[in-house]
Amino acid sequence: MTILPLIRILLRYGSGALVSAGLLTPRLGGQLAASDEAAMIAAGLLGVLATELGYLRARRTGGAT
Repeated sequence: MTILPLIRILLRYGSGALVSAGLLTPRLGGQLAASDEAAMIAAGLLGVLATELGYLRARRTGGAT
């Protein structure tokens, strides 16, 4: 299973929330939700976040780092 469809769903919800809050214009929100590049960047950032959280957990519990 690839993570990109899940990332695209999260981008749609996130951009919708930002448009509703008035932080993004509707045009920019639509572009963000439909952008393949934004989905790839978000997937990469999610991978980095998961790696860093694993490192912090291992460090706190005395595991191998």
